Amino acid sequence: MEDKREKSLLWLSPLVAGIVLTLVYKAAHIFPGDTHIFLDGDYLGQFMNYIVMFWRKLFSGNGLFYSFDLGLGAPTWEHYAFYGLSPFNIVFVIIKDADTAAYVLYLMKVCAAAFCMHLFLKYSLKICNSATVLFSVSYALCSYSFNYHYGILFIDYLYLLPLVMLMMVRFFRTGKAVGLALAYAFSFLTAYYGGYMIGIFSFVCFAVMLLSGKYSYSKKKLTVLYIAAVAIAVILSAVVTIPTAAAILAGKSGDSGQTTNLSGLIWKLFADLYPLRKVTINVMEPSIYCGLPAFVFATAYFCDKRIELRKKITAGIPLIFLLICMLFKPAYLLMHGFDEPDGYYFRFAFLFCFYLIVIAAKWTEDMQKKGIILPFVIVGGIEVLLTLLQHFIFQNTADGSDIVISLAVLMFMALYFLGIWKAVKLRYVIIGVILCLEVFANGFYSITPDSIGLIRWKESYDLWNRHGEAALDRISEMENAETTPFYRVNFRDGMWTNDAMYFGFHGLGYFSSMENKDTGKLLHDLGYATAKRVVAEKGGSPFTEMIFSQKYRVSADPDIRSENCENVDVTENEYALPLAFMVSEDICDYQTVNDAFENQQRLIDAMLGHQNTIWDKYDGELYADLENAEIEKRDGKYVIKRKEAGTGLVILSIDAEKEGDYYSYLATEDSGIRQGAPVTFSDRERDTLGLVQHSTLYMPAILLLGKNNAVSSVYIMLNQDEMDEAGFEEAYFARFMNEGIKAAYDELSPGGLKISEIRDDSITGSVDVRSGKNILYTSIPYDESWHIEVDGNKTETISVLNGAFLGCRLAEGRHEIKLYYDSIYIKTGAIISFAGVLIIAIIIVCSRLRVGRKREIQNVGITENKLEKNGG
Repeated sequence: MEDKREKSLLWLSPLVAGIVLTLVYKAAHIFPGDTHIFLDGDYLGQFMNYIVMFWRKLFSGNGLFYSFDLGLGAPTWEHYAFYGLSPFNIVFVIIKDADTAAYVLYLMKVCAAAFCMHLFLKYSLKICNSATVLFSVSYALCSYSFNYHYGILFIDYLYLLPLVMLMMVRFFRTGKAVGLALAYAFSFLTAYYGGYMIGIFSFVCFAVMLLSGKYSYSKKKLTVLYIAAVAIAVILSAVVTIPTAAAILAGKSGDSGQTTNLSGLIWKLFADLYPLRKVTINVMEPSIYCGLPAFVFATAYFCDKRIELRKKITAGIPLIFLLICMLFKPAYLLMHGFDEPDGYYFRFAFLFCFYLIVIAAKWTEDMQKKGIILPFVIVGGIEVLLTLLQHFIFQNTADGSDIVISLAVLMFMALYFLGIWKAVKLRYVIIGVILCLEVFANGFYSITPDSIGLIRWKESYDLWNRHGEAALDRISEMENAETTPFYRVNFRDGMWTNDAMYFGFHGLGYFSSMENKDTGKLLHDLGYATAKRVVAEKGGSPFTEMIFSQKYRVSADPDIRSENCENVDVTENEYALPLAFMVSEDICDYQTVNDAFENQQRLIDAMLGHQNTIWDKYDGELYADLENAEIEKRDGKYVIKRKEAGTGLVILSIDAEKEGDYYSYLATEDSGIRQGAPVTFSDRERDTLGLVQHSTLYMPAILLLGKNNAVSSVYIMLNQDEMDEAGFEEAYFARFMNEGIKAAYDELSPGGLKISEIRDDSITGSVDVRSGKNILYTSIPYDESWHIEVDGNKTETISVLNGAFLGCRLAEGRHEIKLYYDSIYIKTGAIISFAGVLIIAIIIVCSRLRVGRKREIQNVGITENKLEKNGG
């Protein structure tokens, strides 16, 4: 009877979590078929694009390990490791509609988190009652689940962590390390980044358990077995960990975001622990909120005088470790893999939530009136104080809903603690109802369209898809595959920087820490919109489109509400060069300055081996919208200041004396500044579109001012609470010389690679090498895994343009060329992982044989004893 009840409770945890989450979705109008969808932010711009690319490549067989959909081209295995290897992603094969698939995927992951947490509490803490359901639901619904909903891949961490910790406890109790090794390996394979953070935290827990616990095995033996388990896990997951680690160590990973001032985040650290902290949502940090009931009980554990001080210290060590990681830079970097993420300060916050809830669950087994009053007063008092401070002093809330809901939660808890102490069977039910109400309110206000939550109108998403499909149809009509087997598309006015990948174009934009940072820097120097690990398909010029094989430019109608997809503009670039072409030896001496126009001029001269003017510099003017912005020069730099809340405008103007296209460029001292997304820009007629579609600005970038007299543009400052001004060093203005680009194309195109066959991982063709141009330049980012064969013989590759692109030297004459991608790291990782599988199989077989022999010996002993007794 007891087993049946425990099984029903086990399934009750994911059921309750799923129901609450579904109600939140329904209330926020993001239920499938409703007015809003779950596709926005990082989920749409990163996760969905990589998932689409993965399944497209898997079923087409067109080179699984490299893709020209990633930026100008990049290895894919590292991206799979970060985005695409969760077993739940199979839902995208079963459900074709992305909106419905997103809902089902998220629901499955949150329910899995509740289920796994229930297993951990049941088998590790020996808790299997209503409290188990309460805290399992609390864990699944709270940590990350609402305030970080757009980072759906991070939800994998929630069900992986309890599994790893469950195997850790089992390891200490039985000495069996295989389960722990498999749990580690599964976490590394499913979510490489999350597996790393879980590994660091679990090691701290292992050390604490080793030093404080009493087990049947010696500490030395447990340590050796633990090291062996970690080693086996790394071996099993080597197919992912080796190529990913190799990419990072090779320096492909770009510099991270601006240095975070951790001391300034102490306020946020404590504010996030309470419901409806809208300051958290506004700055897009992951919440470490774990539910007010759970936080009260966790506080009670350390306030309870009946619990030994030694146990409190032991339980507090992992908590102190996480606090240190949140407040001290070296530990902070350790938890983030010695990197510093953009915007999201504590990506390991789910560990904090997990541990607080575990402590709370341990304490509830012996809950009494004396143990709850003090922590309730402390936590409740801080909650009221923070709510009032945030609303009236910091003014970070739009209305008083946070006050009403926070105080309502406290009132319900107070009524419970003061009036129903003896109702033991009802206490967890009442607390559970309070928790669900609290989580529902917090989740609704986090993702409702009226908040800053990242959800999108379904109408705009459908329009975006129709525009992309219309562009594909238009390009298919224009494209001649026989003469141009490879081309790139500049999808300028899409929703995100990776739209080309989503629609199956070879594009330019990307967001990834795995891209070649030298390529990103060069694109920045040439005037593309870039940030620390971001390249957007905005900026550049006809010259860069020529050398990067950008044959088509897609521009959607400026009115995002328009349903007429015929307004999608597809323009063909008549001067697009092929993927590879011959250039002068001067390209090896190329150096950049702080002026993108000058950098482009230097590059065209280096490619040709002589001067060919493509930019005519002009003096321009900057002035501010006097109603709400001003511009001044401070310490040799321009500073744009917003006078008051709202949007400040800065106009860039130039006198158009000659016919042509006029451009501007705002130079900064840093290679790709991203200051908390403070500003954005667009041309003046489309400033509304700029606000809607470009909510983050990666600056600087070359901006088209217009033709002839229509040459003004708008620099828009968004209404950001933490950013009242932005600056740049210098403003440059220039007119593009169309006759110069035509002359350059006519000279370089005869040396272009005539491609006969192309895949994502291999390209074959022929090239004619003429005197004065003996460097084969390719617009493929440099990677040591790319190899080049010339007339059947492997030749030495070189990194062109300061490590940015792949190339080689060729002698004069006609040559047959083959470029192919062959990564030794993927092969090495696969071999090691296969060896790991054999090792695990051998260990399991040997273990079973040992157990079988012990049983035989025991059976023989029992038989002999019976015979002796019978004989006696």
